Amino acid sequence: MLTYIPQENGKFLLTQNRDESIMRPIAAPPIKRQLGEIVAVYPVDPQGTGTWIGVSSDGRAAGLLNGGSRKHKHQPPYRHSRGLIIPAYFKHPDIESFFNTFNFDDLEPFTLVVVENGKVFEIIKEEQSIDIIEHNASLPLIRFSFPLYPADSIEDRSMKFYRWYYQQKQISATDIFQIHQQNRYELYNIPKHDTGQHILKTVSITQVKFDGIRYVMNYYDAVNDLHLFNSTAFNRPVGEHV
Repeated sequence: MLTYIPQENGKFLLTQNRDESIMRPIAAPPIKRQLGEIVAVYPVDPQGTGTWIGVSSDGRAAGLLNGGSRKHKHQPPYRHSRGLIIPAYFKHPDIESFFNTFNFDDLEPFTLVVVENGKVFEIIKEEQSIDIIEHNASLPLIRFSFPLYPADSIEDRSMKFYRWYYQQKQISATDIFQIHQQNRYELYNIPKHDTGQHILKTVSITQVKFDGIRYVMNYYDAVNDLHLFNSTAFNRPVGEHV
């Protein structure tokens, strides 16, 4: 589950649940990494050495979900892990350059949501196609991983989220964190594909918060019940539009 919450004057919250097998190695908390000419902060999956959410020193944030806009058949081998997509995006100057020059061939379907220069974009990679959409940055957005959630559950949860959003006068980082806590994967009453040791749960919740001055990453390790709030931050780049 991934949500984008717009706030006044270009501020925003980008929050994501990571739903994974509890047998997968625990990810490293958010750390700063040098990627070419910029620095990025993101949690690191030790198995794929990539990430599912990050923020860069030039003022860009991105979250990635497995799967496109429909279910697909897992057909390895793939060229590399989808976790390497966000670091690859940060190495490009902007989303347009990334979309036009990055090689998306032989990658498993994914959905990438990007907040860049006051705009919101979504790249949807299917098995045989790839599209980019620009969304209205003043409106909220919620996305789910299609391989994990039935279509009717996605529709129902999305409607409940938008209904909740428009009932609020103001939404804080804590408010949306609580919504993500209440929507942990293991709490869903849906058919699950748990087999033996591969039990799926929400193993972490990560949030990028832009308060108009700083980009801050908040992280909750649900396996160890560990909170790391305001642990990493970047100031807004000079000249950035909001």
